[in-house]
Amino acid sequence: MNRPYLHPVSVLNEKNKITPRRCPGCGLGSILFALLDALLAEGGHLSEYLWVMGTGCLHLISQALPSSVCQVEVDDGRLGETLYKALSQLLRQSPSRISAPGEPLGKVFKQFSKNQKLKGALVLMNNLDLLLSGATDWLELARKMKKAVSEGSPKKESSNLRTSSGLKRLFGGLDYQPPWPVIIIHVNNCLYVTNETHFFAATPLRRKSVDNQHELPFNLPKLFAQLEPVLLARWTPLHGGWLRESLSKSLGMDGLSFIEVITPCVVWDASHQRLLSAAERLGFYDRASTFWEGSSADEFDLRQNKIVVGEVEGKELTSPGDKSALVQARSHLLTPLSQLSPQMGNLRNNNSRPCLHIEEELCQGCGLCIELCQAQVLCWAEGRNQLGYRYPRVINQENCLDCGLCEMYCPELAIQVKPSPEIHSEESG
Repeated sequence: MNRPYLHPVSVLNEKNKITPRRCPGCGLGSILFALLDALLAEGGHLSEYLWVMGTGCLHLISQALPSSVCQVEVDDGRLGETLYKALSQLLRQSPSRISAPGEPLGKVFKQFSKNQKLKGALVLMNNLDLLLSGATDWLELARKMKKAVSEGSPKKESSNLRTSSGLKRLFGGLDYQPPWPVIIIHVNNCLYVTNETHFFAATPLRRKSVDNQHELPFNLPKLFAQLEPVLLARWTPLHGGWLRESLSKSLGMDGLSFIEVITPCVVWDASHQRLLSAAERLGFYDRASTFWEGSSADEFDLRQNKIVVGEVEGKELTSPGDKSALVQARSHLLTPLSQLSPQMGNLRNNNSRPCLHIEEELCQGCGLCIELCQAQVLCWAEGRNQLGYRYPRVINQENCLDCGLCEMYCPELAIQVKPSPEIHSEESG
C-alpha cells in the first residue's frame, strides 16, 4: 500500500524556505532536495537529527530549516570538534557536562534527552570551514581512534549495532556505543577553469592541513578515509539521484559516512572567455566526471583533469586492487529510479497524473528546468518576477513524463511535481 506522498520542500520553513540570495545555478538547492527526500524516504523527521552547520553559504540552508530542528552553527570551522563534544555528552547523559541552557550544546542536550530519541547527526560543511580549521578537528578525531585502538577494545559493545569500527573506537571510553548514523556532507565549492580538453580545479580557499599531509580541499576522500567511514562517496549536482541514494543508504547505517559534492561556484570557459551557464555546467560535469577505478585514494585528487565520482566503502581506499568498490559504484547505473527515490516512486505508482507547480518569485532564471525537460513541458514566461528574473511557465502539462529532473535540479527549490489531486485541492482551497 502506498503511503501518502509528502513533498520534500513541504518540510521547510515557509517564511524563509530557500532565499533567492544565492548565485543562480548554485548546487546547494539540489543537495538540500536530495537530503530532504532521503530523510522522508527513511521515515525520519528533521527534528530527530542533530544538525551541525558550517559557515558561508550554508547559513542559507540553516535559515530554510524549520524552527523545530536542533542546529548548532559553527563559525570557526571546527565542526568535527563540535560533533564529538555533542555526541559524547549525549551518550554520557550527564547535564553537568553540558553547556548551560541557551548555549549551543545546552540546546542539544535539552532537545535530545532520554525522553526524545536521536536518530542521527548531519554535518554540513564547505571549503571555508576547512580553510579556518586546517582539518585540525578531523585529524584529531582520527588520532583519538588510533589511540583507542592502541589502548584496547571498547569497554562495552552491543552486538545488534552496525556501528563502524571507527565510531566504536572513537566512543570506546563511553558507557555504550552510539547507535546512530553520522553523515558528513561536504560541499566542495571550488572553482574550475576549462577549455576543450582540460579541467583545472582551483580555489582561493586552499591550504595545507595542519599535519602538512593534505592539500585542502583537493582530495577530501583520502583525508576522511582516516575516519574509517562505513560509506564514502563523491558526486556532482548532475548525479542527484545517486547522491540521494547514497544519503538514503547512509541514513540506514549506524556509523560515520562521508559524502562530498563537487559544486563549483564558478566554471570559467577559458577558450571563449566567459562563465558557463547553469545548464552548461551540467554538460561540464558530464564531460569531466568518471567513476573511480579502484586503484588508490590518490585517484580522487581534483587536479588530475577529471572529477572522479562513485560510492565506496572506506576500507576500499586502503586496499588498492580490490575492485568490489568499483562494482558497487557502477551498480548505480542499473538501479531502477523507483528505488533511487522512494518518494518519487510513490508518485509514479499511483493513478494520479503529475502536476507542476512553480513558485516564480523564488526563480533566478538559470533555465535548468527548461534545458532538462525532454517533453517540452516548460518555456520562458514573457514577464519577470519581482527580482527582475525571467522564470519558466508550464505550457504542455499533459506531456509531463514525471521524471522529476526539473525539481531535482532546481537550485532554488522553486518547482514541485505532485500528484494532480493534491495540487488541485490546494488551489481550490
